[in-house]
Amino acid sequence: MRLSSAAFPPGQLGASSHCCPKDARELTDDAGGVEISHYLSAMLVAELMESARDALAIIPDPAERCARMQEFLHTLARLRREDYLAGRLAIERERRAREAD
Repeated sequence: MRLSSAAFPPGQLGASSHCCPKDARELTDDAGGVEISHYLSAMLVAELMESARDALAIIPDPAERCARMQEFLHTLARLRREDYLAGRLAIERERRAREAD
């Protein structure tokens, strides 16, 4: 899933193409011990759901609402699939590391 920097207001995640060490430390601290990729994924899902709720609230036409909902669900499915694939990759890495020992 690709996000453009335009998706985030200045000063927020993704607003700059450069990541400072301070930003990385703050993100790690915010994650509270959870792997950063999992934390970021959860943040993206929360943002997606908020965007969906806001967008759907102003669309009066049921057919258009349905089409927009399908778009949001497609995006969510892609995100979940990437999370799943990342999890499988982590398991495979762990398995290979055990075999190498």
